[in-house]
Amino acid sequence: MNEEIKYLDYEGLQDFKQRLDLQLQNAINTVNESISQLDNDKADINDISHEAIIEDANGHEYVEIAGIKWATCNVGADNPDDEGLYFAWGETTGYTSE
Repeated sequence: MNEEIKYLDYEGLQDFKQRLDLQLQNAINTVNESISQLDNDKADINDISHEAIIEDANGHEYVEIAGIKWATCNVGADNPDDEGLYFAWGETTGYTSE
């Protein structure tokens, strides 16, 4: 077993600590910038989605994303938080959970 052991004097330890502190601060700054960018992206998405809601001829709201129209709530629901209706495969009649 031929391991070389290195010892640091006080100045070496201070230098090592300063480099670690700098690396840690850079990592914290990177995380904070990422969080800020995510918050900005979320705000942009909220602005876009609020602007994109359109009411069609039947009085139902939808959002168009990349040319595809997505309902803002489930079939049979009046609000986005409502369950709506359940459908069996191939059925056109919906059922409630009761």
